[in-house]
Amino acid sequence: MIIINTKSYKTSDELLNLAKIIESYDIHITLAVPATDIHSISEKTVLNVYAQHVDFSESKVSTGLVLAEMVKSHGATGTILNHSEHKLPLNVLGRTIEQCKKVHLVTVVCASSINEVKKLVNLKPSVIAFEDPSLISTGKSITKKKKKEVKNFVSLLKNKPIIPI
Repeated sequence: MIIINTKSYKTSDELLNLAKIIESYDIHITLAVPATDIHSISEKTVLNVYAQHVDFSESKVSTGLVLAEMVKSHGATGTILNHSEHKLPLNVLGRTIEQCKKVHLVTVVCASSINEVKKLVNLKPSVIAFEDPSLISTGKSITKKKKKEVKNFVSLLKNKPIIPI
């Protein structure tokens, strides 16, 4: 599974151009984009499009939140949750995962440590992505720098209905 998180570097036409380039190489790549660009990218490419984040709300009466139902209706097939740049309390994360499941969004939940992975397994996300925040954007591979932790991560998810990435 390859997910490219576009962060907030590009929006609108620039992001669509990037998506078209990615699509020309491999249609199986997933693109995580800002909520404002989900509809455009999902409508004009065949790529899987994920929301970079969704919010939890017990009520549809809310202002400024991006809900699972909203991104799904605009063409998102999944979402990234708990990214190191947008951590969530465990109880909120669990409720957000449940809301995503109700609308059939894939949940890619980020974990920054083995202890966090152990807690996340019980929330039953679709995917757990193990990323050490100190290695992000350094060009250093977690599989080379943290071999023992990666092996432990994979063994924690063995025989679980969760995909490790």
